[in-house]
Amino acid sequence: MQDTPPGQNAQPNGHNHTLGDGAQCPGSHDNSHLAANVPVVIVGAGPSGLLQAYLLSKLNIQCMIIERYSTRLAAPKAHAINPRSLEICRQFGLDTKAIRSLGTPRSEAFWVNFITSLSGETVGRLPYERMDADVLDATPEMIHNIPQPAFEEFVAQHLPKSVQILRNASFVSSEERDDFVYTTYEDRKNGNIHTVASKYLIACDGAKSKVRRFLGIECDGEDSCTYNLLVTSMACSLMLTDETMMTIHFNTDLRPVVGERVGMLHWVMDPAVSGFVIAYDLGGNQVLICNIDVVIHPGMVCSLSANESIAQEASS
Repeated sequence: MQDTPPGQNAQPNGHNHTLGDGAQCPGSHDNSHLAANVPVVIVGAGPSGLLQAYLLSKLNIQCMIIERYSTRLAAPKAHAINPRSLEICRQFGLDTKAIRSLGTPRSEAFWVNFITSLSGETVGRLPYERMDADVLDATPEMIHNIPQPAFEEFVAQHLPKSVQILRNASFVSSEERDDFVYTTYEDRKNGNIHTVASKYLIACDGAKSKVRRFLGIECDGEDSCTYNLLVTSMACSLMLTDETMMTIHFNTDLRPVVGERVGMLHWVMDPAVSGFVIAYDLGGNQVLICNIDVVIHPGMVCSLSANESIAQEASS
């Protein structure tokens, strides 16, 4: 196996160039040259990509992360880390007690409530996943609820400086030859194209993975929304069909409303507003996901000018 791609020399540290958002990229901006030569390239700086980079750093393996967004998205997405993931964090030196201090307390995440409304009647309740004490007989780490951005920030703070994150950089293609993977990406600020050589390419770019799509790898399950619309005060996931799901991120204190009915999930069993509330923090960080008929309620669709600009961003 070769340590350096054919016809290329590893770029010295003094030959750094700047991406549009200020990130450093070793090597030349000329498309005829490699931008860098690293052992591992990771596409996606979400929870999987950041944790993968951290694990590699603990094994003294250098890596580079390519991330299409210029900043971390603030709206919460996923909200739970399963026991096995927490076991891996613990095994590689991440303080799981510190992780739990950032997320939802077990006392407030234990239940799933079925209600007519947040202040209405209780239809029933079930435990959320396995959060009872008996689960500790099988694992030292039970499931934990934490907003995705909070976990990403926690892992990012523990990354060594040797881990390079190229933001505003979008995956274009990859090619395997001569024992190397050549990954091409675009600087979204100025449109320049760069190539990086590595021994391995790891796709951590989510359900809509560009890497997976480029390689022709199928994904089980329903396709996601046609347009992803992001508005300053709310995040709306909108598929242009009659019936779809809308996600609203809001910040308010729900404790006076729910009273003793604390829980991670609140399923609202009301035909007028059927859906559920994810209570990342009952004191001020929640998401409502509900059904909406865009034909009956066209006013719920965000302004056309905002939709067009954001839809273009999502599809680029």
